[in-house]
Amino acid sequence: MKLWFQKNVWWLGLVITLAIALFPQAFALVGKLLAEYWALYWLQGCLVVIVVLLCMILKHLHKKDKHSP
Repeated sequence: MKLWFQKNVWWLGLVITLAIALFPQAFALVGKLLAEYWALYWLQGCLVVIVVLLCMILKHLHKKDKHSP
């Protein structure tokens, strides 16, 4: 997946840029909703980010432990 993404990142960037250019109101609405969410639920958002990062670290450590003798 990473190799595919590296090869095709140029047209993904083009598609995202065109989507933002063609639908600016939609992206403005998404930005407004994210800002409103962050203002109201910043603590819960931070806790979710911390939990997700810890899960990623545990997955990485578990994968590392499988390969060690």
